[in-house]
Amino acid sequence: MSRQSHFVSQVLAFLLVFILGSSSFAESGKDLIVGFCLGCHDSEHEKGDFNLEVPLYDQPIHRNPSLWGEVIKRLTAGEMPPEEAEQLTDDERAELIAWLKRRTRAPAAPEGKADYSDIPIIDTHIHLYDTSRPGGVPWPPESDKVLFRPILTKQFNEVADRNGVGMTVVVEASDLVEDNQWVLDLVRDQPERYIGVVGNLPIGTPEFAGHLKRFSRDKRYVGIRMRQRPRGEDFFNEAVWRDLRLMAKSGKTLDVLLANFSLADIDLIARKVPDLKILVNHVTGLNIERGPADPEWVKAVKRAAQHPNVHCKVSGLFQRSGRSPAPKDLAFYKPTLDVVWEAFGEDRLIYGSNWPVSMRGGTYAEYKAVIMEYFAPKGREVLEKLLHRNARAFYGLPAAKTE
Repeated sequence: MSRQSHFVSQVLAFLLVFILGSSSFAESGKDLIVGFCLGCHDSEHEKGDFNLEVPLYDQPIHRNPSLWGEVIKRLTAGEMPPEEAEQLTDDERAELIAWLKRRTRAPAAPEGKADYSDIPIIDTHIHLYDTSRPGGVPWPPESDKVLFRPILTKQFNEVADRNGVGMTVVVEASDLVEDNQWVLDLVRDQPERYIGVVGNLPIGTPEFAGHLKRFSRDKRYVGIRMRQRPRGEDFFNEAVWRDLRLMAKSGKTLDVLLANFSLADIDLIARKVPDLKILVNHVTGLNIERGPADPEWVKAVKRAAQHPNVHCKVSGLFQRSGRSPAPKDLAFYKPTLDVVWEAFGEDRLIYGSNWPVSMRGGTYAEYKAVIMEYFAPKGREVLEKLLHRNARAFYGLPAAKTE
């Protein structure tokens, strides 16, 4: 039985147990699950690797039509429940099918408000790591009470499912070269969800070219992120320029974390290597404060954005607020978003979350809500580009099946 079929069977099994105890599941189902299921199947226990807490509280059924559609199909064919399990009566089966069909229909959008829930979403910025592995991890530190725990595909899949995120680009946060292969191996069996990996390699070293060639044999290895700055102000030597030109020639992309770099550095790289596709992370790494944007920062953004090969990732807003929990009102972030929108336009902005770091500021749903509140009024075409098309073009990701 496939992983998806096994999960479908488990989901149906828990539904059937409680439908048999209630003739009005639509009203009382949630209370029954809370009272009788979550003790063994919440996020803490996950008995049998089965977590009901996430879908119960955060995932409307209409946001996962493929899963529930398969359940309906098997119910209708009499394939579920399995023969060895207690069976539904004909009336109960009909009631469950009707209930699921009603709830797999997406609710109508409020009058005057467009419904964009069908737009595919690629989150281009998450991190995965295993703090329990032998030898540990370089990041995050053990002192980080929010992040220091295993963060693997299982954890993100739950978050992605309940927030309508279908595809993901993983950004490697470890400085260990072999962790590039570790993350490629980790997501190998989920190619439709994990469609790209941004690696981490030591630019400007004799080994760089060999590493890049090796990992690039995997087509999901789309580029690298530049985050460390050895030698400080002397970082940009001829070896670094050699490796950046090699990346451009190889069709690889460059993400840049501005913790150790500046927008002036972005301007310099874009001028010297105009064929290199550059993606500035986390709305340029600005420390966001409530109120008007700093004029000097605005000028620096415009200088960098004048280069057509420079793009901006709309990611890390909660982190850049410097607050925990982060503000959830759009007004706090709007001056910053206005600047990057004006500078980069609809064709060079790319969506990302920076999960799980975003958890320091709030939930994924809260983060996404801020992004959608700002960009949805700009219309479907803008959202299509922000949420998936620009990412596909920048990273060279596969096209959506519907495109």
